[in-house]
Amino acid sequence: MKLLLSLIAFICCSVAIFGQANIKIKIEGIKNVTGNLHIALCSNEKQFLEEENIYKGKIIAVKSHTEDAEFDVPAGNYAILIYQDENGNGKLDKNILGAPKEKYGFSNNEFGPGGRKPKFEKASFYAENKKTTNLKIKLR
Repeated sequence: MKLLLSLIAFICCSVAIFGQANIKIKIEGIKNVTGNLHIALCSNEKQFLEEENIYKGKIIAVKSHTEDAEFDVPAGNYAILIYQDENGNGKLDKNILGAPKEKYGFSNNEFGPGGRKPKFEKASFYAENKKTTNLKIKLR
């Protein structure tokens, strides 16, 4: 019985350790070296559209005109949203018409009509098991 439990524990740990994909992101187009980059990794359309209950997120202090971020995730489809919070208020500031006043970008450098958020299918990419997916996202 102990042997069986040990074997099950080993298999579960092996899947957790060796069943991961790596996503490396180079973020370009940072004009002002101020504030933070808010990065949202979404694993489905609902997370991407609503920007709530995202799969994983990171906040990185802006120190140069290009920054790097990395995620380890199970293999699958993902999409990324990024914005630069220059004034540190924790949100993407918008003008009276709802257009962003701070820099932002999406995976695959996709934008919808008028610079809006693209559909999940356009911004999504597949992160393959045991491989690194390298992305460049240019903020605008």
